Amino acid sequence: MHIRFNPFISAILLFLFSQNLTAQIVSLDERRTKDAASGLQGDVNFTLNFINNENQVLNFGNKLNLQLNDSLNTYMVYSDISLSRTDDVNDLNYGSFGAIYNHKAVNRVISAEALMQYQYNGNKKLRHRYIVGGGPRWKMIDRDGLKLSVVAYTIYFNELYESTVTSQKSMAKFSTMLSFYTKLSENTSIKHNTYYEPDYANPSDYRIDSQTTFQAKFNKRLSYKLYARFNYVSMVPDDIDNFDYSLQNSLSYSF
Repeated sequence: MHIRFNPFISAILLFLFSQNLTAQIVSLDERRTKDAASGLQGDVNFTLNFINNENQVLNFGNKLNLQLNDSLNTYMVYSDISLSRTDDVNDLNYGSFGAIYNHKAVNRVISAEALMQYQYNGNKKLRHRYIVGGGPRWKMIDRDGLKLSVVAYTIYFNELYESTVTSQKSMAKFSTMLSFYTKLSENTSIKHNTYYEPDYANPSDYRIDSQTTFQAKFNKRLSYKLYARFNYVSMVPDDIDNFDYSLQNSLSYSF
């Protein structure tokens, strides 16, 4: 099946590549399947990426998403592992693992979610980050080709940075997210989500994470994905950059 790109799609791609893109929760909605049919489904992604954060990095990675659905419940687990190399630093490891549970509570429009995550990032000198939390989700629009959701979590996390000065903190945060999906053509789509996470006790300690995914399907199973992401954390150790962005190319197989 051939994919035909129209000028609108080309403009979207140009926008993604031309932006000077500026964690706590790893983006969850990017990992959900848009067709929540009953049964087991998922995808596996292989990536070759260029990332600019503390270093300029060539990155090889793998993402695995598994989702099990029934009439009222969704269970999801995922993993995201990468290996990176630069001119002066080799084998920079990144990893994220998590699980999510969703229960449709009110007319399948409002649901309750719970999550847990583990993260590490050698390039950002993050030894570990543990996250647990949950909250309501509201499907504002749920039509074929157009979806819009809002969530409001309370999360608790513990993180440890090991740089020139070791920094460890634990806190409770409010986490709100807007998720948007639209189908551009029979074989192409755009998915976007943005998180805003302030500390309950100190709102000046906050994090913004935004990710846009462009998908072009070759057939029912195989597709190309382009991820554009930026992340900003207001308070980090002095020798850690509080802003980073990435562009990620991925070949995805769905089942």
